[in-house]
Order: sequence, then structure tokens, then C-alpha cells
Amino acid sequence: METLCYEDVKSSKLIAGFPGEGNLVVSILFDMDETGQVKETKTEISGDYQNSSYNFYTATKKTILPIRISSSHEEIIQLPDSIKQAKQGMSDESKLDMYLKLKADLEKEGLI
Repeated sequence: METLCYEDVKSSKLIAGFPGEGNLVVSILFDMDETGQVKETKTEISGDYQNSSYNFYTATKKTILPIRISSSHEEIIQLPDSIKQAKQGMSDESKLDMYLKLKADLEKEGLI
């Protein structure tokens, strides 16, 4: 499977990916002062796979570190614990049924 490799000068190589099709997001956020100097950087690698979200890496540093992002091919991958299950949305039919019942109840009570 195709995976993403992340390395910076202060941490070991991180492999992130999913055994099937999923989405990976690499976020690098800079907190700057009024003069434009970087005060802090936050790096996060996360993704979604089979209705669950995973956080592979989060780090906050006081400076900008050189990083390397590349791709690789791995036979197996160890997923971190899921951080949340995606909420299953209600179908349009269910929403309409709830609306009609609520409307009928409110009309019956003379509130609308």
C-alpha cells in the first residue's frame, strides 16, 4: 500500500497510511508575532478511513524545523487508535417524517 513518510531533524521517521483507500492530511501551522517572526509551529498528520478519524502525529515546536515528506510502499501498517467515529447522518426521509410529526403535534396543541 502507498504510505506517507514524515521526518524532521528531531524525530524518527513516521509512516502514515491506511490498508485501503483513505485520506491523509498534513497540516503545518505557524504562529507569528507582529514583526513576522515565527513564535511556534504545529505539525499534525491525520486522516480518515472507513468512517473513523486517526491522528498519526502532532508536535508543537518553538522554531521551524527542516522536514522531509515522501511516499513509500509498505506491506503492512499499524493504525493508531481511532479518535472519533464519523456521525451517521439521518436520511432525508427520516428528517421529513420527524418534521411532519412535530408540525402535527404543534398544530394539535395550537402552537402554530
